[in-house]
Amino acid sequence: MNVKPLIAVIALAAISAAHAQDQQSLGVNIGGQVGVYMPTSSAVRDAFGKSVLNLGLGPVGGTNRPSSGSLTPSLELLSANKNGNRLFIGTFTYGYEKHLAPDESTTVPYVRVFGGGAYFDYGITQVGVRNSAKKFSTTGGVEAGIVFANRLKLSAKYNVYPKQDGFDFSGFSLSATYSLFKL
Repeated sequence: MNVKPLIAVIALAAISAAHAQDQQSLGVNIGGQVGVYMPTSSAVRDAFGKSVLNLGLGPVGGTNRPSSGSLTPSLELLSANKNGNRLFIGTFTYGYEKHLAPDESTTVPYVRVFGGGAYFDYGITQVGVRNSAKKFSTTGGVEAGIVFANRLKLSAKYNVYPKQDGFDFSGFSLSATYSLFKL
């Protein structure tokens, strides 16, 4: 097992935790995320299906988060196996999140633009040719959603990834994130 990607994700999570500690007065809730990723590329859909389970960890709102906007981290893990094809994408991003309601609201719609790093580990057979790789790349995108009572976040997101060996892993995600603890 190659532990370099795991070490990189742990290091990025530690940096994120340190950043959150510096902004402790914000009282950010961190939650577990479950969602569905829908690839836009027909080649990726052919290999893994129209939708793939997506898991993650990220902010869910919090006390004293300004409606004027704030930087928020996010960690997502996507894994799929089908017909001998395999895919793992781990992303760590920072984004600018803008709340579209007053600070004291319990229901807060928001928009977020983000960018960061992605780790790809895939093996896909197409027309008898096997393409596989383990590599780091970049990602970016836009997200919109609603936070309810600083505990539950429902969101829609579009991630853009650079092509990897001709495969475009970009796609839409729909997810729910529920607060697990507060930093």
